[in-house]
Amino acid sequence: MRAAVYSFSLRGAELSKKVGELLHTLGYEVQVETLPKYAEEAKVQVRNVRRDAMEQLKKLEKDGLITEDELKRYNDQVQKLTDKYVGIIDSLVVEKEKEVMTV
Repeated sequence: MRAAVYSFSLRGAELSKKVGELLHTLGYEVQVETLPKYAEEAKVQVRNVRRDAMEQLKKLEKDGLITEDELKRYNDQVQKLTDKYVGIIDSLVVEKEKEVMTV
Protein backbone atom coordinates (compact mmCIF):
# COMPACT_ATOMS: atom_id res chain seq x y z
CA MET A 1 0.00 0.00 0.00
CA ARG A 2 2.70 2.48 0.88
CA ALA A 3 4.14 1.89 -2.59
CA ALA A 4 1.33 4.04 -3.99
CA VAL A 5 2.83 7.11 -2.32
CA TYR A 6 6.20 6.53 -3.98
CA SER A 7 4.87 5.49 -7.37
CA PHE A 8 5.58 8.68 -9.31
CA SER A 9 4.90 7.06 -12.66
CA LEU A 10 1.22 7.56 -11.94
CA ARG A 11 -0.22 10.86 -13.13
CA GLY A 12 -2.91 13.29 -12.12
CA ALA A 13 -6.18 11.82 -10.90
CA GLU A 14 -4.74 8.32 -10.77
CA LEU A 15 -2.04 9.38 -8.29
CA SER A 16 -4.59 11.33 -6.27
CA LYS A 17 -6.85 8.26 -6.16
CA LYS A 18 -4.02 6.00 -4.94
CA VAL A 19 -2.93 8.46 -2.24
CA GLY A 20 -6.55 8.90 -1.16
CA GLU A 21 -7.00 5.14 -0.90
CA LEU A 22 -3.82 4.85 1.14
CA LEU A 23 -4.84 7.58 3.58
CA HIS A 24 -8.32 6.11 3.86
CA THR A 25 -6.86 2.69 4.68
CA LEU A 26 -4.33 4.12 7.13
CA GLY A 27 -7.12 5.99 8.90
CA TYR A 28 -9.00 2.74 9.36
CA GLU A 29 -5.86 1.00 10.62
CA VAL A 30 -5.36 3.72 13.22
CA GLN A 31 -8.96 3.25 14.38
CA VAL A 32 -8.45 -0.51 14.63
CA GLU A 33 -5.24 0.02 16.62
CA THR A 34 -6.87 2.39 19.13
CA LEU A 35 -10.09 0.41 19.47
CA PRO A 36 -8.67 -2.18 21.91
CA LYS A 37 -7.32 0.64 24.10
CA TYR A 38 -10.77 2.18 24.47
CA ALA A 39 -12.36 -1.23 24.97
CA GLU A 40 -9.92 -2.01 27.77
CA GLU A 41 -10.73 1.31 29.42
CA ALA A 42 -14.43 0.44 29.28
CA LYS A 43 -13.76 -2.99 30.79
CA VAL A 44 -11.74 -1.38 33.59
CA GLN A 45 -14.72 0.85 34.36
CA VAL A 46 -17.02 -2.18 34.49
CA ARG A 47 -14.58 -3.93 36.84
CA ASN A 48 -14.42 -0.81 39.03
CA VAL A 49 -18.19 -0.90 39.39
CA ARG A 50 -17.93 -4.58 40.32
CA ARG A 51 -15.29 -3.81 42.95
CA ASP A 52 -17.40 -1.01 44.44
CA ALA A 53 -20.52 -3.19 44.52
CA MET A 54 -18.67 -6.05 46.21
CA GLU A 55 -17.19 -3.68 48.80
CA GLN A 56 -20.65 -2.34 49.58
CA LEU A 57 -22.00 -5.87 49.88
CA LYS A 58 -19.20 -6.80 52.30
CA LYS A 59 -20.03 -3.75 54.39
CA LEU A 60 -23.70 -4.74 54.47
CA GLU A 61 -22.75 -8.24 55.60
CA LYS A 62 -20.36 -6.86 58.22
CA ASP A 63 -23.11 -4.55 59.54
CA GLY A 64 -25.45 -7.56 59.79
CA LEU A 65 -27.87 -6.31 57.14
CA ILE A 66 -27.37 -9.36 54.91
CA THR A 67 -26.31 -12.90 55.68
CA GLU A 68 -23.17 -14.65 54.47
CA ASP A 69 -25.29 -16.72 52.08
CA GLU A 70 -26.88 -13.58 50.66
CA LEU A 71 -23.44 -12.03 50.28
CA LYS A 72 -22.29 -15.02 48.27
CA ARG A 73 -25.42 -14.97 46.10
CA TYR A 74 -25.16 -11.22 45.45
CA ASN A 75 -21.45 -11.47 44.68
CA ASP A 76 -22.22 -14.20 42.15
CA GLN A 77 -24.87 -11.98 40.54
CA VAL A 78 -22.47 -9.04 40.38
CA GLN A 79 -19.83 -11.27 38.78
CA LYS A 80 -22.31 -12.59 36.20
CA LEU A 81 -23.27 -9.03 35.27
CA THR A 82 -19.61 -8.08 35.04
CA ASP A 83 -18.91 -11.03 32.74
CA LYS A 84 -21.96 -10.15 30.63
CA TYR A 85 -20.89 -6.55 30.07
CA VAL A 86 -17.24 -7.42 29.46
CA GLY A 87 -18.50 -9.92 26.87
CA ILE A 88 -20.65 -7.25 25.25
CA ILE A 89 -17.64 -4.93 25.03
CA ASP A 90 -15.53 -7.70 23.47
CA SER A 91 -18.22 -8.52 20.91
CA LEU A 92 -18.62 -4.84 20.02
CA VAL A 93 -14.87 -4.59 19.43
CA VAL A 94 -14.90 -7.59 17.09
CA GLU A 95 -17.93 -6.21 15.26
CA LYS A 96 -16.40 -2.75 14.90
CA GLU A 97 -13.05 -4.16 13.70
CA LYS A 98 -14.87 -6.09 10.96
CA GLU A 99 -16.85 -2.98 10.01
CA VAL A 100 -13.75 -0.78 9.89
CA MET A 101 -11.67 -3.26 7.91
CA THR A 102 -14.26 -3.68 5.17
CA VAL A 103 -13.56 -0.82 2.82
